[in-house]
Amino acid sequence: MWVAPSAKAIGILWANNLPGTIGSANVDGTGVNQNFITGSNRAYGVAVDGTHIYWANESSNAIARANLDGTGVNLSFISGGLLLNPTGVAVDGTHIYWASSSTNWIARANLDGTGVNLSLITGATTPTFVAVDGSHIYWANFGANTIGRASLDGTGVNQSFITGVNGPAGIAISGSFIYWSNEGTNSIARANLDGTGANLTFIQLSPSTGPSGIAVAGAYIYYAAEFAGTIGRVNLDGTGLTESFITGATDPLGIAIVPEPATALLVMGGVLGLAVARRA
Repeated sequence: MWVAPSAKAIGILWANNLPGTIGSANVDGTGVNQNFITGSNRAYGVAVDGTHIYWANESSNAIARANLDGTGVNLSFISGGLLLNPTGVAVDGTHIYWASSSTNWIARANLDGTGVNLSLITGATTPTFVAVDGSHIYWANFGANTIGRASLDGTGVNQSFITGVNGPAGIAISGSFIYWSNEGTNSIARANLDGTGANLTFIQLSPSTGPSGIAVAGAYIYYAAEFAGTIGRVNLDGTGLTESFITGATDPLGIAIVPEPATALLVMGGVLGLAVARRA
């Protein structure tokens, strides 16, 4: 889900891949619940809209969905056919998008799970995370070290929209910038929305961090550190890095922000949410 820089975030959700849980916390890092939603099979990317949480069950070959309060879990909301090894997930006002690291496709379906198009975009190389804005889909080609982009209808595909990256994983769009994580250099990169002005080490993290999913909301960038088992936070200008903003995660992958309008729906034991994903 794309969240405007001015939007107030109220919570964080992340996917604990190996135990198969969705974790959650308040946006200030308190109220951590590593088992907000359980029962998934290698939970990967996570995204939210005004009513639901969506994530990938990587090893069950399915897209899952639950209510924002964690109830109504459907672990096979979208499944079957060639839906293989789904990874990063994104949503906009009409569609769910996800990457398939096995088929090298970017897929799309209606928000109600109908109209599945597993090969909306083909020719990716081990795609991991996806992001959308009002006009484009963006994805990380982990296997080709590029960022791809296409129009929302799958046309105008450019698999080398941004090149020279190193193990791209998470990806986020906010305002006039595109952000992504480089697992190969333990860094967070930034470029202009048109792909120019790339800064491949905009934020340098500690060795063996393994940054995966990232999200941007308000004054902060949030990221999931796959190898460190933490959720990190940093100011939009790259200062004020807190690498252990939230601890105790297990193989966290993607990350998403819950904006303020969802406050009344998100309460569950005092815990709210942000979302996560990872590479295969």
